[in-house]
Amino acid sequence: MKQMRLLLIVPICLVMFSSCKKKIWGCMDITAENYSPVATEDAEDCTYAASDEVFSSTVTDASWTLVGGIQWQSTISWSAITNSVIDNGGVVAFISISDGSTWEQIPMTFYQADTYSTSIGISYTLEEATITWTDSDLTEPITPPSVDVKLIILR
Repeated sequence: MKQMRLLLIVPICLVMFSSCKKKIWGCMDITAENYSPVATEDAEDCTYAASDEVFSSTVTDASWTLVGGIQWQSTISWSAITNSVIDNGGVVAFISISDGSTWEQIPMTFYQADTYSTSIGISYTLEEATITWTDSDLTEPITPPSVDVKLIILR
């Protein structure tokens, strides 16, 4: 009788324990430093490398060029903008129009009046980032002021 119980209990235990999948907690974001390829549950504890690739520049009022009669542009040369960055990463830009203590991410639009705004954008190519300044009325705007710009490489 004991053998019969043992024969019944062993298969039941095997089924119970083998059907339970163990949860493996870890970071499931492949771009994170602590990515875990075996994780089955996201622990929401991913960590990311801080970017040490930051470039600061001042775009003076004299370095703006009027393009097409409606948009100002200024190009910043930076050798860190490589083909690898263009293909697999990106460039994030921040601008300070006033005193360098307040920074805004661009692209951005700010309203100078209820019906008038200015848009500031960024584009980048190999070793260059171009900042654009466009007024909403699409007429020739006044020359933009000197601004501080921070560019950050994302890989």
